[in-house]
This record gives sequence, C-alpha cells and structure tokens, in this order.
Amino acid sequence: MSQADTQETAVVSPSATVSRRPSRRVRLLAAVIGWGCLLMAAVPLLAVADGGRRNLAVILVAALAAWATLPAVLAPLVLAAARLWRSAAAALVVLLVVLISLRPWPHGNGDPGPDAVPLTVVSQNMLFGQADAEELVARVRATRADVVVLTELTPEALARVDTAGLGSLLSYRVVQPRPWAGGTGLFSRTPLTQGRSVDGTAFEAVEALTDLDGRRIRLVAAHPVPPLQPRWQADHARLEQRYRPLLAAGEQVVVAGDFNATTANQPFRGLLGAGFLDAGATRLWAWQGQTWPTDQGPFPVIRIDHVLAPQGSAVDRVETYRITGSDHAGLVVRLRLAR
Repeated sequence: MSQADTQETAVVSPSATVSRRPSRRVRLLAAVIGWGCLLMAAVPLLAVADGGRRNLAVILVAALAAWATLPAVLAPLVLAAARLWRSAAAALVVLLVVLISLRPWPHGNGDPGPDAVPLTVVSQNMLFGQADAEELVARVRATRADVVVLTELTPEALARVDTAGLGSLLSYRVVQPRPWAGGTGLFSRTPLTQGRSVDGTAFEAVEALTDLDGRRIRLVAAHPVPPLQPRWQADHARLEQRYRPLLAAGEQVVVAGDFNATTANQPFRGLLGAGFLDAGATRLWAWQGQTWPTDQGPFPVIRIDHVLAPQGSAVDRVETYRITGSDHAGLVVRLRLAR
C-alpha cells in the first residue's frame, strides 16, 4: 500500500464511524410531537385518578382513557428517535403508569370448569324506542340468545318487538316500559321467577331468577342515567349495594345494559369491585368493541354497554353489531358460568 493510500484511509475511516445527530429543527419537531402525545396520554390518566366525579368534562375525559395508550406508546418512540433521552425517559414512566392503571389488554377471564353453564346475552339500547324491531329480532334469532336486555324501552317499542316475533323466541319477561329513556326490559328463553324492579334506580332496573341446567341464575337489566344527571353515581352505587352481598354469598348474578360509563369511570369501577368481571374487558383491547355513539362518525369511541358476570366466569365471545334507529351498537356475549 502506498503512502497516499494510507493517508486517505486515515482521513476517511474516522468520519465513517461518526453517527449523524438530528438537526435542531428535527429535534424541535420531535419534542413538540412527543410532548403533545405525552399530554394526550396524561390528561385522561389524571381524569381517571380524579375519579371522574367532579364535573362532566372530567367524567368524559376519563371515559376516553382507553385511547390514552396509543399516544403513550408513540411519545417515547418519537422522543428517543430524536435522542431527547430525558424526555423519552419521562414518557416511558407515563407509559408504565398508563399500562398499570388502565390495563388496556384483554384480562380477567375465568375458568369455571368443564361442567359450566352456557349463557348467551344480547343487550341493546333502543334510543327512545326507535331501534328497528325486525333487525333486533333477527339478531336475537341468529345468535340464539338465551337472554335479551333492552334499555330505553318504550311501550310502543315493546309492541313492535312483539309484533316482530321476540315473544316467540323468548317467552318469559320482566318489563317496565316507559316513555323516553326510562324503560327497561328483561326477556328470557327459560322461565323467570321473582321478577321485580330494583328499588332506588332512576331508570328502572329489573331483575329475575331463572334456572339453567339446574343452576339458579339472577338476571338483571340495568340502565344508570347519563353522567350529566346527578343520579349517575347513585345508580351505580345502588347496583353495587344490591349485588355485592349476593355475589359474596356465591350467587350467580349477570347484569347487562347501558351503564353510561366505561371501565375508566370510578362509579363503574366500584360496581366491578363488588365481584363482577366485565365481559368486554376479558376479550377485547380497550379501544375495541366501542358501542357509542354510532351516529356521530365512522365509528363509536367509547364502550358504555356492558355485560357483567361473576368473577371466575368464562367469556367465550364478545361481539358488537349496528342496528338502524339506535345510537348504540348492540352487544352479544357468550358466557360460561360456574355450576
């Protein structure tokens, strides 16, 4: 090798090993995007920590917390790519808190054993009784539902679903049809006994007992009022107060309906703490299976319709569907309950 070649190697080789630092402009842009994502993740998290009870804005932000996971993941990636290491570390802390607090992955499914009792539940908000009755009955028939819960069930809507044939599929019922949004209905394939309203609920919840393969099951149709009404927390608390001791005693209680709350809202979390699992949370990521609103954009943004089953139950399937005339997606859940 000549001396010229040696000198050229000495000059070129070190420069090849120097990594290129992002420009000041790129780092500034990354900081804006990264910290913007961080803010988008942190605000819902703070609303959840607050409990979502102070005012409507905080309640709604907490309800949207499921979407906090996406910007929480993006923030550290963008900041690390721009070599903003301290900011990236802060973003990782926020991401960790989001994951621990919200648990957005499917979780909580149980295993009741090989002799478990199967139960298929359909829940549908009728939007002041306007949902299409024939579509609803077709869905009930296709899913071979054992139980149907209808909220916002008006007297006129009850007449329409009966004309469409719901009674021929599910012969037993406990219903409290009301004008506007206050009506609720519980329909069952198997006989119902001890049907009653749940005292203290603003939109009248109803319950009844049924027998499935020799196992007594308590079925409940519930509809806590929207959070813009002061009874919102009280309705959830009343359901918790009613069913906590029954679950503690080993009774199988299944509650379905429109709860006007997500798993990030504290009143609903309190109800889950009574001993229930949320079927949607066991099978879906937090941003999947949203049920409301279906009439304000290409897809609904929050999951406020739920089927609750006792801890230890298995959830085999959760699916949603659209129905004409309602702003809620319907919910179909296939359960297996302990015998």
